[in-house]
Amino acid sequence: MINIVKNTLSESGTALEGRNLLLAVSGGADSMAMLHLFAKNKDEFGYTSISVFHYNHGLRGKDSDEDEEVVKRFCGILDVPFKSHEGKLLERQKPKGLSIESWAREERYSALEKQASPNNSLIFTAHNKNDSVETVIFNLLRGSGLGGLKGIGNRGNIVRPLIEVERKEIVKYCETYNVPFRTDKSNFENHYSRNRIRNIIIPEMDIINSSVVNNISRLSKNVSEIDDFLFLTAEKLLESSKALIGKKECFDADVLNNADTIIVKYCIRSILGDEINNLSNKIIDECLAVITGGKTSVQISSSKVFLRKDNFVSLDELKPKRDNFENSYKTVCKTGKNVLPSGRMILVERFDNRSADMENINKFEYQNSIDCDKISGVLFFRSREKGDSFRSLRRNNTKTLKKLFNEIGIDPTVRWCYPILADDVGVVWVLGEGVSDRVKLSESTKDFISLKEYGESDAKRH
Repeated sequence: MINIVKNTLSESGTALEGRNLLLAVSGGADSMAMLHLFAKNKDEFGYTSISVFHYNHGLRGKDSDEDEEVVKRFCGILDVPFKSHEGKLLERQKPKGLSIESWAREERYSALEKQASPNNSLIFTAHNKNDSVETVIFNLLRGSGLGGLKGIGNRGNIVRPLIEVERKEIVKYCETYNVPFRTDKSNFENHYSRNRIRNIIIPEMDIINSSVVNNISRLSKNVSEIDDFLFLTAEKLLESSKALIGKKECFDADVLNNADTIIVKYCIRSILGDEINNLSNKIIDECLAVITGGKTSVQISSSKVFLRKDNFVSLDELKPKRDNFENSYKTVCKTGKNVLPSGRMILVERFDNRSADMENINKFEYQNSIDCDKISGVLFFRSREKGDSFRSLRRNNTKTLKKLFNEIGIDPTVRWCYPILADDVGVVWVLGEGVSDRVKLSESTKDFISLKEYGESDAKRH
């Protein structure tokens, strides 16, 4: 494995001589193998110093703490400096528009960068070849462009030394050198898309061709070369079309229109920069229409607009609209009692592999139960948000929450804390109204959760 890692570092032009290394170690097999490999082979790699950083998200309770303890203990054995950070994500409000996984990743990398900065350290993460292939398949299923098929690569001072090593080789390394590691039980739960890819799709593909991981990895490298070439070509075109109007950077639409469409689309991606992460291909096409003259502008976020003026296109600031929702809260839904800011207590019960219970469920329970397979992302109790709508299973119609609250007589001063439950797509349950038609139980339901206000009598439920 050491030869594969050395070759990977060499091909990426990553020189370790005289460098300080900061290893991101979660406690899993990949990162623990990486820690052992570099700690035991300092002379082979030639780095100056090595240290470990562990980010405890606090999302898995006792398991999260045990992960940290295993990493800390192993660092002590290897005589490697160890530092950890408690994210306490469950105690904080997740930013709107981010899944819990994306938020956790952003927080983790932010903490890593902060830790690496004083010593100008290279950050090593333990992503392997399988991780990269899973990312390619995930992005392919989402309808990604070429950029999404590049897999996982180095970025700035973040290096992936194990990216050419298959997961099975890493596990074998741990067994050979008695490297301890933790296994995240959630990796075996197929509620999440990435787990389905890892546990179901790739094993099925492996039956057809046992070299599937290597083949997709090779394809990813070829795509990466093509994507890099197109971006470089687009950058040259942008440079030739650039103009400063006042203090604003603009681009000559006539120059851009003389290029091939694919290159112009890459120009758009370059102009939009960080904004591109949240945009669909439809928005890129609308920006293209701005360049060709079919549109004058397109709003790409709450604060940015891509527009054309006097034959020049640019990315401009857009004043955000004022949000009238002054009070808000957001808290992860958990099984058991959930005490909300309103003082109300919602009891959540989960039933796994209990399809037989469906025969005995009463009307109240049916209207207040959610099919787990129909949940998108993570469930949160939260305040209503502007534009929230709800298709009630009980009423069999769709209304905005504002209109619904008006109809059922919820005092406007307490609407911000009235109990509602939402996933990454939208509202799935409202107290007194039941669940959304989108997540209702069906004959194929296996796992489900049931909600009720704590203290509700059985008589009321019937």
